[in-house]
Amino acid sequence: MAAPKKTAQSDPSAPSPRDAILAAAIDAITHHGESAVRITDVARTAGVTQGMISYYFKDREGLIAEAHLVIFERGITQDSGLLLSAVEAAQTPEDFQAVLAKLNREIVSSQRAVNRISRTVVLGSALNRPELLERVNVLQEKLIDDLELIATKAQQKGLFRSDIAPRAIGAFVTSYALGLIVADLDTHRPADEDLAKVIDLVMLSLRPQ
Repeated sequence: MAAPKKTAQSDPSAPSPRDAILAAAIDAITHHGESAVRITDVARTAGVTQGMISYYFKDREGLIAEAHLVIFERGITQDSGLLLSAVEAAQTPEDFQAVLAKLNREIVSSQRAVNRISRTVVLGSALNRPELLERVNVLQEKLIDDLELIATKAQQKGLFRSDIAPRAIGAFVTSYALGLIVADLDTHRPADEDLAKVIDLVMLSLRPQ
């Protein structure tokens, strides 16, 4: 299929047609679920032709899969950079624990419930989409790779115990961050600070002894 003709845009900072299409699909999924993703509606919202959607994503299924992937990637990349900066800046285990405590409170925040739910929805959707599942697995593995590297650096600087496998630490961090969805669904959910205190205790157990 030939590429759609480019049109002049008055605003050079405006998103590309592909990005505009994805943004419209993501908004529909986030607020109303997959059933709300209709090609005609997405095209109208994005200000493109339906042909452009076919060009970039082939069909509705391809668009939904790509939107899910973007949602998932956004959800897993926001904290690893902060952790790496914390490791590089910390001079003592106490310094590092203070930063971890602050980051824990951001992670457990009930305001992140939508993010956690979105990631869970993507995982559920991927089970019936082998290609999407494969790409999600690649992203998830990269996250654990990054966290393993961060844990290794922390051990080398004496910020974490050296007798625990760095990859196990990475897997635990990403698991508890997503697993907080269980608390989010609790009608008697503990306060954010109470949850953070529990995680603080777990993190303290990783300090060198």
